[in-house]
Amino acid sequence: MLITENIFVFAALIRYNYFNSSDSTWNQVWIDNQGGVLEIKGKFTGNKMILKGKILKNQQGKLYYNQISWTPNKDGSVTQLWELFDSVDKRL
Repeated sequence: MLITENIFVFAALIRYNYFNSSDSTWNQVWIDNQGGVLEIKGKFTGNKMILKGKILKNQQGKLYYNQISWTPNKDGSVTQLWELFDSVDKRL
C-alpha cells in the first residue's frame, strides 16, 4: 500500500507512506522542493507508532535524528509528536 500526500506549508512537500513487507516496517519519505529528503521507518511499539530517521549532521556538524510518534487518544483522535534526538538518544 502506498499513500501519497502533497503538503504546502512553507515549502512544497510530498510525503509517501508505505508498509515494507520485507522487514515489517512502516515508512515515510518526505521530499521538498529544494531536493531535501527525509526517510523514517519504524513499527508499533506498545500503543504507539514510532518512526525514526537515520543519523544526520546539522550545519554545526552535530549529529541528530528525527523521530515521529503517533498515540491514539481515548476520544478516537491521534496525537502526533515530532522530536529531534542526538546520536546518544538525548532529546534536543
